[in-house]
Amino acid sequence: MKITADGFVWLIVNDFAKEMYQTQILTPLYTLYEDDSEALIETWDDLNLTLEKGLDIGIEVGTLGTVREIMNKKGDSRKFYTDKAFLKYVQELYTKNESGNIYPNKIHFMPENISNATEYIVEYCPELILHEI
Repeated sequence: MKITADGFVWLIVNDFAKEMYQTQILTPLYTLYEDDSEALIETWDDLNLTLEKGLDIGIEVGTLGTVREIMNKKGDSRKFYTDKAFLKYVQELYTKNESGNIYPNKIHFMPENISNATEYIVEYCPELILHEI
C-alpha cells in the first residue's frame, strides 16, 4: 500500500500486475512515481518498463478520511492528509518549542500518537487553530 502526500491510497500490485493486465481485469493499472505522480499503464510495454525501472504498479483505493488543517492567526494554513504527516509536524513543532526550555509545558514527552499531537496543538499552541475535516 502507498499513501501519497495528498492522502490518496494505492494498492501495490507489482507481483500480480502482469496477470492482471493479461486477464484484462477492468481495474486500471498505474505507474506510481516517487514524487507521488502517476501514469496510466496503457500497453504491455508500459507495464514492463515500469517493472524494469523498479517502480510500483498500483490500483486506486481512494482517499483517507480525516484531513487536519492547522491555521495561524495570520490566516496561513497547512493541511495534513495522513495521520503520519500530522504527527511528524507536531513532533517537529514540539521539538522547536520545547528544546532549551527549562520550564517545558505540562506534556513532558514528545507526542507519540494523534491524541497527544492534537492535545499539544489545542492546549499548548494558542497561536494555532486546528480543524479536522
